[in-house]
Amino acid sequence: MTPTPLTLPAHPAADLFPLMTEEELVALTADIEAHGQRDPVMVYEGQILDGRNRYAACRRLGIPPLTRRWDGAGSPIDYVLSTNLHRRHLSASQKAAIAVNAEALFAAEIAEQERQRKAEEAKQQAREGGRFGEKPSDRTVERIPQSGDEPGPTPTPAPKARDLAAQAIGVNPHYVTDAKRLKDDAPDLFADVQSGSLTVPEAKRRYEDRTMQAVIELAGDREGKVAAAQTLADWTKAISQTRRILFHTDLEAVFAGLDDIYLRQANDFLRDLQAWVTTFEQHYRRATAPRLRVVGQSEGVS
Repeated sequence: MTPTPLTLPAHPAADLFPLMTEEELVALTADIEAHGQRDPVMVYEGQILDGRNRYAACRRLGIPPLTRRWDGAGSPIDYVLSTNLHRRHLSASQKAAIAVNAEALFAAEIAEQERQRKAEEAKQQAREGGRFGEKPSDRTVERIPQSGDEPGPTPTPAPKARDLAAQAIGVNPHYVTDAKRLKDDAPDLFADVQSGSLTVPEAKRRYEDRTMQAVIELAGDREGKVAAAQTLADWTKAISQTRRILFHTDLEAVFAGLDDIYLRQANDFLRDLQAWVTTFEQHYRRATAPRLRVVGQSEGVS
């Protein structure tokens, strides 16, 4: 371990986890001042991979923090996750939120691995071409497979960044998808999931309630009636598609295979759907009852 100047930035992977609160940082600073820095700050490529809070505490004390270079074995993202997950008491929803932010890092990692693979393939082709006195660009004739040829190995598809993030953190990939939708459509609710104030299902319900209220308010505006009608038409189409899917699905088998967390989510969805249908029916009947009575009378229906 060596002293390091107080000028190190944080690695993007380190930012997957929140910093200490001011109260917690004050306590850590006092502990380091009294007992010294017990654990080093892990550094990778000139950035803090783990130990941002210890680094901040040392800066407050005006002392060079003790650091250690990460050995580079494996993925820096995996290292940060494995180091921090066991330190913190996180809910499944908070883990899903972390996985959402980790997904972009894993995607960049996958892209870099693919770039290196293609570069290595190009070098290999150049070496093989040079061995026989030809350039790779000279090999323009492609051999046509014959009927007796053995099929070649099927290329292994590249892993999805979402699945890598979910596996590394230990959360259902579909839960990560739900959390990502919240981040895109309702950042304030996603922040509540990150802090632990809301679970993903709770945040989804709030977002759906907010959307419904927006439609109701929109429908009250003369200029907004067309947009509201289009929204309801989109919902009707989605419900119709869902009905067709469910008609051809063994729902008992689906529910039997659900993880506990998604079984609870399905139960919450059923409860919310029942409440939504009741509310929708009330608004529908109040708004259309006079018109339906007129239509019925014009058709001779009592």
